Amino acid sequence: MIQRIERLRAFGIYRDFTGNDQSGVPVFKKRNLIYGWNYSGKTTLSRLFQDLQFPARPLVHVGSRFSVRFADGTEATEANRTTPHPIRVFNRDFISANFQEEHSAPAVFIVGEENLALRHRLESLRDAQTRLQLREQERQTIIDRIEREDSTAGTIRATAVSQILGVRDFRRPNLDTRIVQVRSNPAEYEMTDDRRQAAIDTFRSGDQFTEIAPLQITLPDLATEIASVRSLLRRTASFDAIQGLSENRPLEDWLRTGLGLHNAPEVCRFCGGELPQERLEALRSHFSTASQELLAQVNRKIEQLQVFTFLPPRLDALHFLQEGRDQARIELERLADWLGYASGIRDSLVASLEHKRIALETVLEWNDSEDRLEEGQQAIGVLGLCIQQHNDNILNMATVKREAREAIERHYAAVHYSEQNLADHGVEIELLEKRNRRSAAARERLGREAQQIAEQIDRTARGAGRFMELVAYLLRGSDIRVVSRGEAEFQLMRGDTPAEKMSDGEKIAIAFAYFMTSLEGDGETLANTIVYVDDPISSLDSNHVYAVYALIVERLHTAHQLFVSTHNSEFFNLLKGLWLSGRIYPADSEAFYVRRSTDVTGTSAALEPLPRLLRKFKSEYEFIFAQLHGFATAPTPSDHEAYTAPNLLRRFLEAYLGFRKPDITAWHEKIDLILDSPAERLEVHKLLDDASHLQNTGRALQHPSFISIAQPCVQSVLRGLQTKDPSHYQSLVTVVS
Repeated sequence: MIQRIERLRAFGIYRDFTGNDQSGVPVFKKRNLIYGWNYSGKTTLSRLFQDLQFPARPLVHVGSRFSVRFADGTEATEANRTTPHPIRVFNRDFISANFQEEHSAPAVFIVGEENLALRHRLESLRDAQTRLQLREQERQTIIDRIEREDSTAGTIRATAVSQILGVRDFRRPNLDTRIVQVRSNPAEYEMTDDRRQAAIDTFRSGDQFTEIAPLQITLPDLATEIASVRSLLRRTASFDAIQGLSENRPLEDWLRTGLGLHNAPEVCRFCGGELPQERLEALRSHFSTASQELLAQVNRKIEQLQVFTFLPPRLDALHFLQEGRDQARIELERLADWLGYASGIRDSLVASLEHKRIALETVLEWNDSEDRLEEGQQAIGVLGLCIQQHNDNILNMATVKREAREAIERHYAAVHYSEQNLADHGVEIELLEKRNRRSAAARERLGREAQQIAEQIDRTARGAGRFMELVAYLLRGSDIRVVSRGEAEFQLMRGDTPAEKMSDGEKIAIAFAYFMTSLEGDGETLANTIVYVDDPISSLDSNHVYAVYALIVERLHTAHQLFVSTHNSEFFNLLKGLWLSGRIYPADSEAFYVRRSTDVTGTSAALEPLPRLLRKFKSEYEFIFAQLHGFATAPTPSDHEAYTAPNLLRRFLEAYLGFRKPDITAWHEKIDLILDSPAERLEVHKLLDDASHLQNTGRALQHPSFISIAQPCVQSVLRGLQTKDPSHYQSLVTVVS
């Protein structure tokens, strides 16, 4: 049993209705009577029950939100419309769906040759469904095979990766996650063999490495040493034994040459003068002292160079983590090669100086290659960076190992993605699934059509007789009659000809007869069914009102729960008198009022407790007077009161004036019974003609003038009533007070 409508938002005219415990709206009972004027929101409310009746259909109002609470504690919402009881709804939508304006009753009750065609169509639909389903199964078999093979290959690959990593927590789901990460560009994540092995070694044995001490190696400045040696090689024995010779190098060289040509005192071959022995001795002494000093300098330089050692550092590339090991090995080999080169430079410099020892008077040159002098320092610098990076990784080993593992996992995921052609498999599966979705949608459409035809065939055989009986009952007194045209086949006739251009009331009666008949079909049990009947007597005369009332009371009293909504005050009072005022049903009956309100922001509706006046009296006359009296005496009436006042005033005048002067003349021709002033009579007549049937804010705003004159017009009528019929006016005031 439905207990409450707790929330109803963006559902047509119900913009934001709340019916929870705090709202003051009573809970629903077994029998529920809902009263409201035309366009107040009753049919919209019935469509909420229609959404619950057909959970597979799209929502009547797309984007709406609702919550319906059942007595067993379950809840139906726009997202989950499952209900503990089947629901059946009679409303305008039901009439449109089940009544075809032709010469016969609703097609669902027509049997004979057409029914035979329906059976053939049903068989064809079911055969088509079977064929579609077989194709879907074939495609699904292919999908399952591909996924099974991919799954097996993935399991094997994941096992191999876990063994490579030496872990036990890498399985196929982990591989699938990595595949999602790399599938956009697998080549980006694949590593060379060296890089991959380095990452594996880092992850598996990174904890075994320690920090490496910074290099403590100082290389000699070979460029400076080479410059010094070259200077010595170019010098000869020439220092300060004879003043002036050291400062005049050309002269010194000239004298050295001449001294070699004069071994004994003789005449100078240059100037022809006498060359004494003393002068020769002085010159020889000068060059002897210079030679000793130069020799000493050469010997000291040799000793300095021989001190230089070019031993490689005691460092092995294996001391480095694998990811930096190759670079370290390259730089160590480069440094070792340079040290050999530097050792050769040293030896070459020493050899040149040793040659100078025996050729002090000869200018020598050293011309070996100097291209690689800076290479040693460069290698030491790069090695220092390698050591620093190694040490940083040692300090952050957890992060390094995690990144190494992720790189390895992504590498193998990328390799697996490419080798197993997973991209092609994905495209193939997507295509097959797309075709299956289309096939399933087509099969569902065929299924819906087949179900509808099956229901048609079933209801035709079971409901024709009962339907004919109900139509005859509801339309008694009219010229419509039901004529049998064969086995379970019938036709609506008007006299001796097929019924044409049936009135709205006749259509409603026929559709309601079908609804009542259909409640007994489809294997449903009325005692387990929630029934909602919306305005079943709209456009029917008073004779039909009693017929519909009798059907509802007699045939629907066993329903699990019953809702009846109406705008007809006569029909409302009949059910109200039975359900709310009688001795049988009051305990399990409740009544509600649908109130429509309008303001500048729009129109909205709400379900409320039935007002006291409607509950107490047998007509709505007192209730309408209460609304008008409240509007007339309000200091600042609302827009909604102004919008609804013309319609209320017209209904009030039609009732009152019809009672005062019961003839066939129009109400406005009797208004002089209340208003003496012709101007007031014309103003009220004009207002009610223009505005009494406006049903929404948009249309009302097209006639803005009535808003400002609505209250004065109502006040004029009530003053006239008070003056012309004071006892009647006062009794009404007493009632509404």
